[in-house]
Amino acid sequence: MLDLNIVPSNWLIISFIEQAIKHRITSSEFECKSKKAKLEGDTQDKRRQVEILNDSISSLNDPKGIETTIKEYNDEYEQLISRQRKEEKEYLAKMKAVSDEIRHAIMLVKEKFLTICASEEEKQRLIDEAEEKMILHTTKLMELQDHVEKAKAEYDARNEDMSGADLLGTGTTSADDNARLDIASGSS
Repeated sequence: MLDLNIVPSNWLIISFIEQAIKHRITSSEFECKSKKAKLEGDTQDKRRQVEILNDSISSLNDPKGIETTIKEYNDEYEQLISRQRKEEKEYLAKMKAVSDEIRHAIMLVKEKFLTICASEEEKQRLIDEAEEKMILHTTKLMELQDHVEKAKAEYDARNEDMSGADLLGTGTTSADDNARLDIASGSS
């Protein structure tokens, strides 16, 4: 006689073993695919490295090829330099033309303005005012330039006469040194 309790338990064991085998097959397939992708990536990297090494070997075997490449790059560099110089000349010519045009326009405006003024006294007064302003601005500009030159000279002298303490890296500066640096850099 057949024992019914044993049969279901065997089916459970077989079912469990079957599920374990399916799980093992799935995980093995996943592991295989990931290792295969990694190996393919590694193979591609090795191929690139081999190509780089072959290029290096061929260039070492053909020093004339390197010299030719260097010459080509030097020629290209010279062409770029000459093009840059040509563009600079064109830019300077355009700038001069614009500057001349502006000067000409200013002269025309000045002539028109002076012809519009009613009296010689009014013309002279306007000319005198313009000259005074020009002198004032020129004087201020020269004073500022002298001030900057003096500050730069002091700064340069200070750098030449630096004490050994700063050379040792203490990094200390006095308030006078900071003021001189501010003046030399143009800040107030």
